Order: sequence, then structure tokens, then C-alpha cells
Amino acid sequence: MLENLLAPAFLRPKVTEEDYKKLPMILQGVEAAARLSYMPTYVVDLNTQQFLYVSENPLALTGGKHDDSDLGSCQFYANHIPHECLEFLMEVSQISYQFLAAQPPEDRCLFTLSYNLNLRATNADQPALIYHQCTPLALDREGNVWLSSRTFALPHTDKIHEAYLRKAGSAQRWYYNRQLRRIEPCAPLALDEKEVTVIRLASRGLSVEDTARLMHKSVNSVKKYRNSLYEKLGVSSMTEAIAYAQCHHLL
Repeated sequence: MLENLLAPAFLRPKVTEEDYKKLPMILQGVEAAARLSYMPTYVVDLNTQQFLYVSENPLALTGGKHDDSDLGSCQFYANHIPHECLEFLMEVSQISYQFLAAQPPEDRCLFTLSYNLNLRATNADQPALIYHQCTPLALDREGNVWLSSRTFALPHTDKIHEAYLRKAGSAQRWYYNRQLRRIEPCAPLALDEKEVTVIRLASRGLSVEDTARLMHKSVNSVKKYRNSLYEKLGVSSMTEAIAYAQCHHLL
């Protein structure tokens, strides 16, 4: 089961020794980004099915510790992800890599796949819901994904087994239709100027009244903007809206 967890066999990359000589520079950039974001980050080599880089304490969000995990190969998934989530992860990984293979090679590293899944530390009683993102980091000479960069974060909703793809520089999004087992386009998601302002002011801890004063709007107008925002993002609070907008690059 695990041998096909990361990508279909026919899309496995063909990598040479010359390619691996580029790794130190690539991983140095990933490490710098992980330090700045302070997000648990790891890099997977789809050729060897090994983890080439793991940031400090990748299981911190689950209550685990760095030495608690079997980080080194995709066996990590089997040890720390419940079976039903593992099945979902295998499905969406296979389908998303086939989706990427149908895109122009120059665009493939622009896509990010995101979803919630349960992740469990060995010493934890219950798994924790985690927001997981992955994006191609490097391709082989034929355009197949060679390296994949992945992150863990706190989830912005409690929905599970829903996967979305987005493309950098584009408002277009896609979702994984699990019933039909295919990637389908969904409505582009964008915030208008008023909605962005409401989120930015709320992220500073400002109340509805303060937001209304700074926007030169009535309190009822600001409440209307908030309710419209919640409906658009599918959330129920401003805390969720802020997290969702940040995770989906809407600001």
C-alpha cells in the first residue's frame, strides 16, 4: 500500500546523480522558509520515497516530539495517520499527481494541494486535526515531480477529507470529488476590498465598533460585511475567517 502512497508508479521521477548535487542548495532554501514561517515542514523525495528534510519538532501540533516520529520514509504516514485518513491521502495523492501531469510542465510547481487530516503522535491518546499542504519543489527532466515540500498547520475548519488545489497567481481553484475520484474546477474565490479590510482590522483585535469607525461605515454595515464573508468562506467566526484567508492566500 505504501509504495504508491506518494505518486503513481508511472509518474515516478527519473533522477540522476547530477540532480542530487543540487539538493543542498534546494534544501537550504526550504530550511530558511521553515525558520521564517515557523511551520512544521518536510521535503519528500518521490524517487526514493524518503524524507530529505524535516524541520524541528514536526509533531508539535499533535503534542508529540521530534524523536517521537519515524521520520525518514513514508512509513511515517502509516505510523501516525489513522487508516481512514491514510486511504484518503493515497486517493488524493494519486489523483492530484495525475492532474499535475496533465498541466504544462512550466506550471506544475505553481500548484498547492491542501486538506485536513488526523495526525497522531505516539504518546497522544487521540489524533489531532491538522491542515496539510503540499506543493512540487522540483521536477525531473521529463517534468515529473521529483521533490515535494509539505507543511503542517492548525486547521481553519473542522472539515476532513476535503481536498483543494490552487494555482499561484490565479483565482482558479479545483477540488477532489471523492465520489467520482477526480479533480474538478470550483468557483474562483476572491475577497472584495471591504472584506479584506474587515479581516485586516479584525486580525489586529479591533471590535466591530472600532472597525466601523475606521471604515467610516455603520456598525450594521460592518456586521453585514462579516456575515457575507462567513458565508463566502464557509466559516462561522472571524477567527476562522482570518485563518482561512491566510491559508488560502486571499489577503
